[in-house]
Amino acid sequence: MTGTGNRDSAIFLAMLVVVSGFFCFLIYLQPDFFNHNSEYQWRVLNHGTKSALVWVPVLWTAILSAAFWLGSKFLTGANGAKANALAAGMIFLLGLASPLVFSQVNRFGADELLVRVFVADHTGYFTDAVKYRNRANLVKAYRENFSSLSTHSRTHPPADALLFMALNRAAEKSPGLRGIYEAFVNLEDRKKIESAFGIGEADQAGGWLALVMMMLAAALSAVFGYFLARKFFPAELSLTAGLILVTLPAFSAKTPVMDQVFSVFILGATLAAVGGRERKWGRGLAAGLIVGAGAWLSPGVWCAAILAPLLLAAEDLNSGWGANVKNITRDFLVIGIPALLGALAMIELGQYLAGMSYREVFELGRQGWHLNNAASGRVAVWKWMVFNPYEYFFWCSLPVFMGFLASVLSYVNSIWEKAEFIGKERNFLAASILFMLALDLSGQICYESPRLFWFFLPIVAVISTFGLAKTVQNLHKLAFGAIFLTISFQTALMCIIY
Repeated sequence: MTGTGNRDSAIFLAMLVVVSGFFCFLIYLQPDFFNHNSEYQWRVLNHGTKSALVWVPVLWTAILSAAFWLGSKFLTGANGAKANALAAGMIFLLGLASPLVFSQVNRFGADELLVRVFVADHTGYFTDAVKYRNRANLVKAYRENFSSLSTHSRTHPPADALLFMALNRAAEKSPGLRGIYEAFVNLEDRKKIESAFGIGEADQAGGWLALVMMMLAAALSAVFGYFLARKFFPAELSLTAGLILVTLPAFSAKTPVMDQVFSVFILGATLAAVGGRERKWGRGLAAGLIVGAGAWLSPGVWCAAILAPLLLAAEDLNSGWGANVKNITRDFLVIGIPALLGALAMIELGQYLAGMSYREVFELGRQGWHLNNAASGRVAVWKWMVFNPYEYFFWCSLPVFMGFLASVLSYVNSIWEKAEFIGKERNFLAASILFMLALDLSGQICYESPRLFWFFLPIVAVISTFGLAKTVQNLHKLAFGAIFLTISFQTALMCIIY
């Protein structure tokens, strides 16, 4: 590489670090200014320990750098299966560790993750599970006393609260599970939780199981994101994207949310459809079954029916145009028809288990969506179409936004100059941007885009990593250490403030 290229890379890296540091300084001074619009504002809590702003990012950066070094050392020499297993294993473990490490900035440490399960406005399904106790009471509330449900339950099917009920019953019936919970949460904290929320240790243990479920789902989603990335990018870049993903403020500071569970279904179905060298009807059937099952937890899971075809087309578009039409048509038929049948089968089965028709559940969810938005004053949809991308990237961190922007500019420049731009990466970027625009312009995300659009974080991470890697070029080993640190610092800062 030329000296000029090295110099440009160094200038970009220095600019990224300086601008990110200054941005975080401004967030610290004026947290209200950066994350609100006229209809909506994140509450500023300042519930963290300022001294943790030093050691938590440094500790996490050291962990990531070790994983990055191991990946760089072993992925090159390993075959495809071993490389993927190593990378996926590291991403999964780091996906579990990330919220635990970053939660240490909170005054209550990792226990704050558990407290979030019990707060009605954070994961309201637990509140409804304790309140209604059984399916009959819950279904009656949906049909006759809809406003009595928690904010989240109003926009989602009863299956979410039923899942939390099942976890509570499992903890109530199992002394062993309660014993595990007691080993992780000391007696004093358990008494504080009982005093604050009025729930006994059996239900507390059920809430702890829900926390574990959501954390496992987040880590599994990160792994699915890695394997999706591998369809379009090399192993080392995909691993680096996974390391960035589990560091994002939206990944760590949002845990736990049920959107992490919904993400397993969206990304799992997409991976089932796109993954594999051969297009087989069995892959389509699996994708449909996953979507149909997940739709009983969140209507957002239907996003997979848009994302998967776009990524299928992106992969097929690597050959000539004549073959493209043939391949895309074939794949849509071979995968799409079984997927539709699988989704319909799961919808039918779900109606039997839920005791409600899916149409009724869906219409109630739409009613809840309008009720929640009207009650909180979120009525100007155009404001959200403008605000959502800003809010989303705010919670993805400034370095990730800069990397994403670098990828987009590289793509636009290649079109402008009619230059070569690697097919797979180009198609992946185009499909992803089309999906982002479709979801944003639908006007269906009217608050908390980083939570509701959580499943898209792995895709944003890999696009950003691609842009960063192209920009820093052969400085990338040094550069990514600095990038890990800047993202980690913003994540810790946002954990403390918001």
